[in-house]
Amino acid sequence: MTASYNTPRGTQRSVARLSTRRKILYSAATVAFFFSVMESCLRFMDFRYETDLERMTFTFPIDEFNNHSEEPFLIRDPILFWKPRPSTEGHNSLGFPGPDFDVIKPENSVRVVCLGDSCTHFGPEPYPKRWQKLQDAAQRNVSDSSRIDGETTADSSEDHVEIINASCLGYSSWQGRALMETVVHQWSPDIVTAYFGWNDHWLSRGVPDHLQSSHSESINQLLKLANESRVYQLAASIFSQRSGAADDLRSAVRPARVPPEQYRRNLIAISEACRRCGADCWMITAPHALDILVPEYLLDAGEVSDLSEVQPLHESYNEIVRATAIECNATLIDAAAMFDELDKQDLFLADAIHLSDEGRTLLANRLHQEMEQNAVKVLRSDDH
Repeated sequence: MTASYNTPRGTQRSVARLSTRRKILYSAATVAFFFSVMESCLRFMDFRYETDLERMTFTFPIDEFNNHSEEPFLIRDPILFWKPRPSTEGHNSLGFPGPDFDVIKPENSVRVVCLGDSCTHFGPEPYPKRWQKLQDAAQRNVSDSSRIDGETTADSSEDHVEIINASCLGYSSWQGRALMETVVHQWSPDIVTAYFGWNDHWLSRGVPDHLQSSHSESINQLLKLANESRVYQLAASIFSQRSGAADDLRSAVRPARVPPEQYRRNLIAISEACRRCGADCWMITAPHALDILVPEYLLDAGEVSDLSEVQPLHESYNEIVRATAIECNATLIDAAAMFDELDKQDLFLADAIHLSDEGRTLLANRLHQEMEQNAVKVLRSDDH
């Protein structure tokens, strides 16, 4: 008589689950082994492809400024996406262009903070630095006049004007807004200038700035590990070779980094943040020489899909600045209109976007004039 054994149903299910788990483990182990071998081979071949943001490629002339630096100066940031590395390439210990400054505003001083993109950041002597020199010269003249006249009272002495450049190349108004709301307001500024527009209306790589996710520190660590993987670098190199054509195919549906309505909201948010910390907001329209030249690299780099649309697009964003300044009761520095009245030939670099040495001096003079005529007097009368 043959014995009959009946396996309980619970045991059958347990065996099935165990079998499934083993399959998953074996599959995972196989995949891990494959990638480990591939990683080892790539490292043995010394294959490298830089994927970290410190080596990111910008369009001309920003990429030249970065690539010609002695060391990469951009680092990742969970809120700002990227920012300059502190104490590198002319940046102070806080990571901003120019000399160090005390976060706590000194007494008897007027503090100006300049938000912006490469038009504010760019150059061996950007316009905030030139503006600072003009203010320092004016203060020396007042002090000299007071000594000559024998007037040394507190009323005759000018408050020191301190101008802080808080810009970064590639920044949009979304990043300027984030910087204002998280950092700059803590500096007790009296005046905040906002000079944006260019990066706002360039095409995104698929996702506009305000929809980009802010990565946590743990995610950033994972990204760092991924950047160090040779397998990941190989995949990134293959993708980058094809992305140019893919960008062209997607250009019709790629949104701007900051769409028009979001640009308006960002400027309003900057103005409101200024109001909350007791600062005046100065909104600057971005001058251009697109009526002389529209650089073709904008199309090649995927910043735009049609060169004929660049000038009207840029001017439409300047109109948003003008309208928003009125809406927010902010000070409008209509630099674009001022430059339109002049011969632009020598006021811009070859890209028709960034100001030349003469152009930066012109803008610094305009801001200094505004300061002398209105701002400091208003700040004093309000006992700010």
